[in-house]
Amino acid sequence: MADHLVGEWKVRRTMIDFLAGATYRFAGDAVVTENAFTEHGTMRIGSHEMPASRRYRLEPGEGSVRILHADGRDFIELGPEAAQTIRHLCGADLYVGHFFFRRSGEWVEVWRVKGPRKNYASLGRFHRLADPSSRVREGHGVRALQNALIAGEDSGEPIAFDSTAFLSAMWAKHVR
Repeated sequence: MADHLVGEWKVRRTMIDFLAGATYRFAGDAVVTENAFTEHGTMRIGSHEMPASRRYRLEPGEGSVRILHADGRDFIELGPEAAQTIRHLCGADLYVGHFFFRRSGEWVEVWRVKGPRKNYASLGRFHRLADPSSRVREGHGVRALQNALIAGEDSGEPIAFDSTAFLSAMWAKHVR
């Protein structure tokens, strides 16, 4: 599993923070090695921009990869399936993640996080930089996301995903 993710990636993420009533946008790059995931870019909140980054340690297993926080705390484990759902409890906050892998050059992660300290939904899409079919550019994100969210050619019936409807529904449901 980890060897399929090794490489350089272009990242775009939209996050809706229901506690703050705000939408954040991240754009940057990620580098995945056999034992690490590092992401650097710019987070935009309204008209304000700031540098943002995150790091994880990776531990490859037999057909899976265990993902740990940079300090070694457990986070999640991803298997070989083209579409998968994971859960992680961080204190009293529950993280539910959906991962969709399509071809070797596209993957998407959708998170819903809810608890006493956090309440947000995020939608991140990753396109391999060396992949000439990568089309993540401003204005083309929705089409690229729709294409990436069809959960693998070999995993049975494709699962279509309407990102605009998802984000609108999350906003309407959780903003007071």
